[in-house]
Amino acid sequence: MFQFELDYRKIDCGMCYIIQTCEGNFFIIDSAHMFSENDHERIYDFLKKRKKGNGPIVISGWYLTHAHQDHIVKFMDFIRAGYQDVILENIYYNFPECGIPGSECWKEADKETMHEFHDFMEKHTELRKIRVHTGQRFFIGNLTFTVLSTHEDLIDDPLECYNNASSVLLMEAEGSRVLFLGDANVLPCEEMTARYGKELKADIVQVAHHGFNDANAGIYCMVRADTALYPTDRMSLEKHADSESNQMIRKMQKEIFLAGDGTAAFLLPYQTGRAIVYPCEINMEE
Repeated sequence: MFQFELDYRKIDCGMCYIIQTCEGNFFIIDSAHMFSENDHERIYDFLKKRKKGNGPIVISGWYLTHAHQDHIVKFMDFIRAGYQDVILENIYYNFPECGIPGSECWKEADKETMHEFHDFMEKHTELRKIRVHTGQRFFIGNLTFTVLSTHEDLIDDPLECYNNASSVLLMEAEGSRVLFLGDANVLPCEEMTARYGKELKADIVQVAHHGFNDANAGIYCMVRADTALYPTDRMSLEKHADSESNQMIRKMQKEIFLAGDGTAAFLLPYQTGRAIVYPCEINMEE
C-alpha cells in the first residue's frame, strides 16, 4: 500500500492512496486537485513502473470518497488522458445530489465540480459505476473492503458541511486493517463512534480532512491505530498542529507520515517502523 506524494505547491489538499493486490492489479482511493497540475500523469507513471508482467495496467477499482476538487479532478484528468494500456474495471462512489437540504451552504465552485463529474460520468458510458452503501462489502484479490459510512446515514440533518458526505472505507489485507476517513467531519465521526465503538480498531488510519478538522478527536480513541497518514504537506499541517484532533493523534499514534514528505510504502501485514519513504519528487520551494 502506498500513500502517494502529491504536488502541494499551490494547494494544501488532495489525497491519493494506491494499493497493489497479490495479483499485481491496483486499487486507488481518490486523486488530486487541479492545481496539482501533472499528478494524473505521475499516478500513471507510478502504476506503469509497478505493474507485473508485460500486460496492461489493471485498476480493479477506483474509490472516490466525495466530490471535492482535490479528490476527484485528477481522476477525471486520468480518464481524459486516454491511456491505451490501462484497464479500469470499476469505479466506486456515492455522492449526494446538489439539491438536497443543506446544499445551499456548499461553495459554488464545488457545485460546479459536482455537476462536471455528473456530466463526465454520463458521457463515459464505458465506465462501470458501483454506488456504495453503508455495510456493503466487496473483495478485490486479497483485499476486503467494508463501507462504514455514507451521506445516507445523515438524512435526519441538512448536509450543510459537504465533507460529511465522505464515504468511509475499511480495508483488511493480510491481517492488517486500514481505515480511510476521507474528509469525514464531526457528524459521521460521531455516528461511527456510536455505531461501531471499539470495532473501529485499525492498524493504520488516514487522518480525516488532511488533519484540518478539530472536533472529531474521539474517533481516533476508538481506532487506536499505531500509524497515522496525513494527506497534506508539513507546512500546511503545522497551521493546525494544536487542534484537539491532532493532539489526540500525536498522543495515540506511534508514527505519522505526511504525503508531502514523499510517497510512503507499507507492506501488509504491516509492522510499525517498517514503512519505506521514497525521496520527494516535488520541490516545495519552487
